[in-house]
Formats: sequence, C-alpha cells, structure tokens
Amino acid sequence: MRNASRIFFLLIVSCGLALAQSQYKVIYNFHGLDGASPRTVILDPSGNLYGTTLSGGNKTYECSNGCGTVFKLSPNQDGTWSETVLYAFCNIGMLCRDGYEPTSLTMDAKGNLYGTTYFGGASCCGEIYELSPSQDGTWTFNILYSFCSLDSCPDGENPSGALAIDAAGNLYGATVSGGNNFNGVVFKLSPPSLPGGTWTESVVYDFCSDIQNQACLDGFDPRGGVTLDSSGNLIGTTFLGGQYLKGCGGEGCGTVFKLSPSSGAWAYTQLDATLASVGFGPVSPVVTDSAGNVYGTFELGGGKGNGALFKISPNGQHSSQPLSAAENGYPQAALVLGNTAIYGSTLGTGSNKPGTIFQITSTGQSILHKFCSAKNCADGTSPLGLVSNSSGVLYGVAEAGGTGCSGGGGCGVVYMLKP
Repeated sequence: MRNASRIFFLLIVSCGLALAQSQYKVIYNFHGLDGASPRTVILDPSGNLYGTTLSGGNKTYECSNGCGTVFKLSPNQDGTWSETVLYAFCNIGMLCRDGYEPTSLTMDAKGNLYGTTYFGGASCCGEIYELSPSQDGTWTFNILYSFCSLDSCPDGENPSGALAIDAAGNLYGATVSGGNNFNGVVFKLSPPSLPGGTWTESVVYDFCSDIQNQACLDGFDPRGGVTLDSSGNLIGTTFLGGQYLKGCGGEGCGTVFKLSPSSGAWAYTQLDATLASVGFGPVSPVVTDSAGNVYGTFELGGGKGNGALFKISPNGQHSSQPLSAAENGYPQAALVLGNTAIYGSTLGTGSNKPGTIFQITSTGQSILHKFCSAKNCADGTSPLGLVSNSSGVLYGVAEAGGTGCSGGGGCGVVYMLKP
C-alpha cells in the first residue's frame, strides 16, 4: 500500500492492455435459493468471506426472484468452500419490514456484521441492520434503523454504497435520495449508551445545499457511500452535481468530497477541482492510503468514454489514468491497493466484453482476467466487489454467469484470483 502513489505516477498507459498471467478460480456458484446477483464481499481475520446478494432467497410479492441474502463462505482443507446463508430478507411482514435488496456490508472488531438494504424497512425506504454471531454458530438479525421515519424523509431515503464504522461503533453511510433537499444525505448512526437501547440517526450532510442557477454545486446522488480515513474524515463521491455541468446533461459531472468533524459539526470540502475534464459519474467507494491519498474511479469519461482512475493527494494535487475502451470499461467497484500494484474491476463495455480484473503497476496496465472466457460464462460476468487478503490473493463477486442457475444467464459467482 505504501507504493500506491509511486505506481500511479509512474504508470505509462498503452492503447491495448496486455493479458497478464494469473490464476483465476470460481469458489462458489449461487443457485437462487441461497442468493443471486452478489454485490459485495468482505474478509474476516480468519479468511472467511461475507457478502450480500441483491436477489435470491425468499420469494415474495415484493420480489418474485427473491429479496436478497447475507452469506458466509468458509474455506475447507481440500480447497473447496462451504456456503452458509446467514439471513434471507423479507422475513418480517408482507411489506418486508426487515428490508430487501441488501447492498453494503462491514464488520466490527467483535465479528458483528452491519449492512443496508435499499428498500423495505418500516417505511419502505431502506434500513440499517446488524447480524451478530453466537457461540452455537447461529446469527441474530436486528433492525437498527429504518429510513424515511419522518414526513418528507429528512433523515434520508434508499441507502447505498460503502458503510463505514469508527472505533466507537458509530456507523456512517449515504442515501441516494431524501434529506431536506431531496438529493441524498450522509448519515451517522450512533449505538445506544445502554444495552438494549435504540440507535440514533443524525444527518452529517444534506446534499444540494449549495445551489446556483438551479445547479447543486456540492453534488447529489452519493451512491458510492463513504469511507473513513485515518484522521476521522468521511470521504465519498456524488454521481451528479458539482461545478462542471458541460457534457453531463446539465446536472453536473459528479464530485469527490470530504466531510471533516469540527466542534460537533462537519465541514464540507470538494476535492475534485480539476478532475471533471478527465472523467465523470463516480459511483465506486473511494479508498485511502496511510499517506492520506484518495483513490477512486469514474464510471464514464476518461477520453475513451469508458471510465478512468483518479488519485487526489492531501496537498490537492490530482492525477488520473483512463481505461482502454477496447478491453476495459465502466468500473463500479472500489480499487484494492496492493504493495506493488493497484487492482480493480470493470463491468465491461458490451455483451462481448463482459468485464475484467485489471492491475496497474509502475510499468503499465494489464488484464488479469477477462470474464465470460469459459463456455456459457461459467467463470462469471459483470464483476463488482473486490478485496485482498494479507498474501495478496484477490477475492470478488460477479453478479451474473456461473453454473448455478440454468436458463437465466447464471446467478453469479464468488471467485479468487492470484495475480
């Protein structure tokens, strides 16, 4: 991770990306009842994987293909992996009071899982939940907060993207809509002071608070969520808004922002002063290194129109690299900062180019895996979440493909890749 800055600045981009030698393996195929369309994956210290699927599991009136699951994958000694469904959504009430379509997931030091659902909850506008492990191997599901608890949803509506947790157990995230300006918020959810108490939600920032000529200069639609850096700042992106409206339909090209705590309040700073000419539409969560550099992706732009990577230094210096239109396109997952490389994934640029895993080193970009390279896309297609263990092995999900569901393009896979 210390070499990420050097990698980014020394990169020489070629028009055609080389295919690097790497070991790719599908470790789990989803079958529908255990989940479908996986969205994210995280690692615990023991090497177990946890993640969410957008659909699959319980089939109800609200979601005929299943309302989504939280799953666990544990490695076996013979190299296989065993899956456990920790929770299948829409188990409470006809209107899915426990939520549906789960997206983000994070874990605290005690092994509790926290996540969000985009829909459902007491007001049908999404919720935050907790899954706590017991010694007997079971997991207990608790609803911590349901959004849109007040008229007009000033507390936010439809949480999305990365969910961050601090040392005190406070959760931070973003909603794509709601708030006093109806354009999304960054929120904080604080744990109760006494066991059995209720969690308290507060709005950290209300987007579209800086309006000029009917434009949200501070951004709106923060669908990437937020990341907590080592100084306690919240850093994230908005898909739309900002000061650069040209070429973005008049709604803005998006922003990269920082929220800094100060005397009980939060100060907003826009970080992407010169990046809109390089790319636009950031949707992935950002990542930070120990030096305070911020790394992320633009889904669009980049000269070829299929996205770009960016880096913002603490001193305000910006740098970026476009992705190749021929091989790569439309990144939506967070980057992974390795010791000698930066890794990422793209959804792909069409049916015949359904996504890649790529790496950036000091000598250039290369493709580690092209998806749908196996018959009937048994290796998966359209990759999303990506993480790395301490040995540099990458794990991720592809939202479609695989061999688990017949007749529908597959229900998605979890994979591992050794660069």
